[in-house]
Amino acid sequence: MSTPTRTHRRLTTLAAALALALTACGVADDPAAGPGPVGTSAGLDGEWRLVEGEGPDGPVPIPDAAVITLTIDGSDWSGNAACNSYGGSVTVDDEGRVSITGFAVTEMACLDAALMDAETAYLTALTQVDTARVDMDHLVLTGPGVRLRFVPEAPIDDAALIGTSWRLDALLEAPPDDGTDAAVSSVLGEAGLELGDDGSIAGSTGCNRFAGEVELDGDQLQAGPLATTRMACDDALTRQEQHVLAVLDGTSTFEVEATTLTILGADGRGLIYRAEP
Repeated sequence: MSTPTRTHRRLTTLAAALALALTACGVADDPAAGPGPVGTSAGLDGEWRLVEGEGPDGPVPIPDAAVITLTIDGSDWSGNAACNSYGGSVTVDDEGRVSITGFAVTEMACLDAALMDAETAYLTALTQVDTARVDMDHLVLTGPGVRLRFVPEAPIDDAALIGTSWRLDALLEAPPDDGTDAAVSSVLGEAGLELGDDGSIAGSTGCNRFAGEVELDGDQLQAGPLATTRMACDDALTRQEQHVLAVLDGTSTFEVEATTLTILGADGRGLIYRAEP
């Protein structure tokens, strides 16, 4: 679905604005990497899914309930780490040696301990990667005590806006006047959104639930007025709730790309949702 150019740019630079930076890695040759390094990061571009991993602390679990993915678009590396989203800036030289400026990760708590274990092991290994190559259509990332093997991820159809359970993943602030990208905040509590084929909209802000009516017109969403429950929230949840309702209650624009729903309100603030499995 078409959206303004700024919407797309804010999506592709989401990782650079997140609050939590991981440790950057040095660059080193890895004799175990084997032949055939890809000269630049452009040769690695694509959607990849982890199928095998070894990290400094042992095997990287491959969860049944979620996938671990890596999307490479030039120097932008991002993906899903079993529960949270991550991203950062990475360069690859002509010998396939990797230099990671830093990764950033959303801070959503995962109720499934197995997912958290897989995520921690994967991100720990990823930050130690110093070599990248493509071997027999597999992407192989290696480093000291690290080997991560990925296969191409089949394109994912866009999730249906209506009838999908959407989980709130991040809050977008209004972009600054200087043209730089807006700040991105992690989500507190369990917040979500559902649109029904009867013209209904309902969900949670992370504290209170809301409901109302919605109309769709192209990439525009007209919702409200929204009725909410009256549970008292702490200051942080109150600010989040105000943000969510400010974006949803009224006219906004939306984009669905694969399993991601981005909604931008009239004042420039936005919401990023993920489709629940």
